[in-house]
Amino acid sequence: RRGVQGGYFLNCDPAEITVGKVIRIVEGPLDPVRCTGDKESADCPMKGKCSLIRLWDKARLAVEHVYDSTTFKDLVEQDKNLKNNHIQNYSI
Repeated sequence: RRGVQGGYFLNCDPAEITVGKVIRIVEGPLDPVRCTGDKESADCPMKGKCSLIRLWDKARLAVEHVYDSTTFKDLVEQDKNLKNNHIQNYSI
């Protein structure tokens, strides 16, 4: 919906939508570098010779785990908790 209070409306339960799913739809794969994508289509001239590929694969797996284990329901609950625990004045 456009305009004030506009935005996107979810078509299914927020507990079923992960952050990873949305990021992949909007941005594409979660690979930190092009070489860690589909190994068949990666056209890196260093393919098979690069010592960093394992590091980048570990980074991709870590990011995927965080994004894929977080749902929009989780984000809404975290936002509510932050608003309920708001500290009014913490100055000394």
